Amino acid sequence: MNLPLVTVVVDTITARTGLQHGELADLISGPMSALERQTIPPEEMEIVVVIDAEVPETERAQVTRRYPRVRLAESGAANYFDAKNAGARAARGEYVTFLDGDCTPDPNWLKRLIARFDPDVTAVAGCVRYSGPSWAARTFSVPDFAYILTEPDGQASGFNLGNVVFRREALLQHALEPRI
Repeated sequence: MNLPLVTVVVDTITARTGLQHGELADLISGPMSALERQTIPPEEMEIVVVIDAEVPETERAQVTRRYPRVRLAESGAANYFDAKNAGARAARGEYVTFLDGDCTPDPNWLKRLIARFDPDVTAVAGCVRYSGPSWAARTFSVPDFAYILTEPDGQASGFNLGNVVFRREALLQHALEPRI
């Protein structure tokens, strides 16, 4: 079996706790449609949707029926970082990226991020832009808001998880703090 190059972990917490209400399969339709339009070959991308105990069985079944390429993973808690850790553990790709269930990436999103890897790189992050007329979208799209936060020595000390790809083994060795 050929392993995928990259696993996209889609959390469902952000979609379920956002402003939209409805069935989970509908709530994640934006990111799922955007993943189908990615410019990397489909066989190089695995999609893992993370659910938790709060997601009813009927909605789990709807997700797998509507999105046949998806593999479900379950997090132990309805927690943003716990969901991302569960997705990383379930991932089979060499690289793992996180996509919030309420976000829609550009068609070249994965191709651009993956292209930046070389043998000495553990993670690649890009910029996040928010759309819409709300004050939050306008504020959070201020230039440099969503880029990597760097220390004076150039080392990364923080970044937005919505637009970053990690080597899978790095995530497994250094899990995200689920208490946050």
